[in-house]
Amino acid sequence: MMELSVRLVPVGDTTLVIALTGELDLTTRPVLAAFLDPLPRSRVKYVVVAAAELWFCDLNGLEQLAITHRALRDKGGHLAVAEAQPPLRRLIALMTERTQPVIPVYASMPDALAGTDVETYKRPAPPVTRHLPHLRTVQRLPLHGRSRTPRKPPRPEETGPSPPITIHSPPTGTATTT
Repeated sequence: MMELSVRLVPVGDTTLVIALTGELDLTTRPVLAAFLDPLPRSRVKYVVVAAAELWFCDLNGLEQLAITHRALRDKGGHLAVAEAQPPLRRLIALMTERTQPVIPVYASMPDALAGTDVETYKRPAPPVTRHLPHLRTVQRLPLHGRSRTPRKPPRPEETGPSPPITIHSPPTGTATTT
């Protein structure tokens, strides 16, 4: 199953960085659309998609980015893609040969943010990940006077005959030996 993680980072009064991690395709497009569709009606004019961790994107995902780009251009802004992997850059180049307007693609976040209201960009801290606690090694205690080999249970022939078992019968109160 494909997954997409979307993280929104406001970096200016009208600029928003959207960090995408995972795979963007037909099944994960609605996740991205839930974040992008309200943006043209907000005060956001510039959206920069941080795509360094976007491992896969197909035409469905790219079309969602293009829809938002067109809507932001209508209000004087744009959507740009930064730090895209080579397959995504190639897909954007192929798509923009046939459609307009062209989605700008930048090699770095500072380059992508140069045309926005952001003066300086500080890369956001990565999300906090939780790990299992570090387990420490416990020192083995020495065995005083004992061998280190495990004890084997005695064989029946080494223990001799079993003692007789006494069964008590509750209704009669007499004991029987077998």
